[in-house]
Order: sequence, then C-alpha cells, then structure tokens
Amino acid sequence: MRRTLWDRVGGCVPGMSQGEWIDWIDRAMTLSPKVVLVNEVILRRRIHANNFTRATAGKVQYLDVARAALARKREGR
Repeated sequence: MRRTLWDRVGGCVPGMSQGEWIDWIDRAMTLSPKVVLVNEVILRRRIHANNFTRATAGKVQYLDVARAALARKREGR
C-alpha cells in the first residue's frame, strides 16, 4: 500500500480495538484504489479460543463498523 492512499483515507478510528482494518478498507475502497492480487502467503494469523474477536465485545465493535459503513453508503461517501 502506498503512503498516499493511507493519507487520503485517513488513519484508523481512535478507540476502536476491533474491526479497525475492516473500517479502513471500506473507506479506502470508496476511493477506487488500484488493487493487485499476490499469489503467495504474506501474513499468517493464529486464531485460537482466546482471540479477542471471539469475545462478545469484539463482535459488538464489528457491528458498529458495519453500521458506520452502511451510513457512509447512504450519505453517498
């Protein structure tokens, strides 16, 4: 990702500990960036029973991200 895209989209929402990357990508995609697919593994993520995303608080923040994305789309952003 180029720094210019990060600057155009803005950073992550302060105080959001879950779903921040989904929110950021949703905002970035409204700018129609050039997307290139890479045919190799560049990141591995370990998912286990104690991941925060499996907790209720994490799920609530994902719902907040979805609501914000829908609101932006309704406003035409």
